[in-house]
Amino acid sequence: MSTKIALLGNGPISNRGCQAIVVGTQEIVRRAVGDCSYLLASFANEQSSGLPLNIKPYQLRVDRHRWSLSWWEHQARKILRLSENKVSFLKLLSSELEGSKVALSIGGDGYSIKYGHFVVDRLILMDRLAKSLGIPTVIWGASIGPFSKEPDFEREIGEHLNSVDLIVVREILSLEYMKTISPASNVVLAPDPAVVIQPLPFEVDKEFEDFLGDPCIGINLSPLIADHSGSYDLNDWRMQASTIIKSILKEFEFNVLLVPHVFSNADVVTMDDELFLRGIYESLDKHEQKRTRVTSRDLTCQNLKWLIGQTTIFIGARMHATVAAFTSFVPCISIAYSRKAWGMNEFMLGSTQWVIDANNLSCVTLIKMIRELLEERAEIETHLRNIIPIIIDQAFESGQEIKRLITRAS
Repeated sequence: MSTKIALLGNGPISNRGCQAIVVGTQEIVRRAVGDCSYLLASFANEQSSGLPLNIKPYQLRVDRHRWSLSWWEHQARKILRLSENKVSFLKLLSSELEGSKVALSIGGDGYSIKYGHFVVDRLILMDRLAKSLGIPTVIWGASIGPFSKEPDFEREIGEHLNSVDLIVVREILSLEYMKTISPASNVVLAPDPAVVIQPLPFEVDKEFEDFLGDPCIGINLSPLIADHSGSYDLNDWRMQASTIIKSILKEFEFNVLLVPHVFSNADVVTMDDELFLRGIYESLDKHEQKRTRVTSRDLTCQNLKWLIGQTTIFIGARMHATVAAFTSFVPCISIAYSRKAWGMNEFMLGSTQWVIDANNLSCVTLIKMIRELLEERAEIETHLRNIIPIIIDQAFESGQEIKRLITRAS
């Protein structure tokens, strides 16, 4: 009977970064432990398509009927960014966790109050449930904090982080912050699990093949920047993004490949890169559209990694899109709306030279940085070809921590 591992708190697989975390984690654990079966417990309504056969998706359900008192309370708590009440999903999750040898919380940057308490409170509840059931509990591939705006909560979560068996953070900023709030020996630094996923080519038509054969700038722009930059609403950001693409097409003799990395199953434009980028494409003039393509929403994280690897340089807002670029040896500019972009660049490049804060994003700034990146492209590519194999080895080595926990608990 294969070892059962619980994966808790992941976002929807339609977010290809979340998919990359799952696929990468499975590969890391397989290398260390062997073939396992997985419970993927998420609040998203996942389907098994897009997942390996040994991963069972399970939707965490909250008994909160629309328009009920509990539903209204929940909406108010989200708006006011108040803590989540204990909810009914814990009882149902408890039975699903039975037989798990280890529980990995794979919420990425969910251990933060940047999004309010809506996500982090649920992650804490799931950690505590797994611990109460005697299951070794790991916060895996995480960006953590900061919580300094809420000192009482910072103390509370510091105690919680001390209570779990292992914390694997994916960037130095989180590691340094952890030392200030939870000076325990259960924290290690390892690359994001997505670094190990393999690119998966897919069939393209002759026209698209020819398009990719010419020099090409890959670009991922997210509607989320409107929420996080503090400078734009969505319409402002859409017009700004359109101007950026037009400027790149004018200033450089490159094709432009628009690469969505997060999709909404409900076709909500504020949560869907493809809808946002297709709107940008449709705003272009006919002659600009001839040099521009938008990739399909049907592509997996492995397909997207292959596609990003065909570009000359890449510009990305979604962190895992930039991880795909770095690990494909493609020089990359990161548009940062959270600390994870800064941390990832520190990990991959040893600096934040190629990071633009979303608050400071402008055509002038980006065009200047693209010119500089193209000038230094060969040097950056050489660096990536030297460092990425080492980073991938470090990611696989982190699987030994999971193996030790499973062995110790057996």
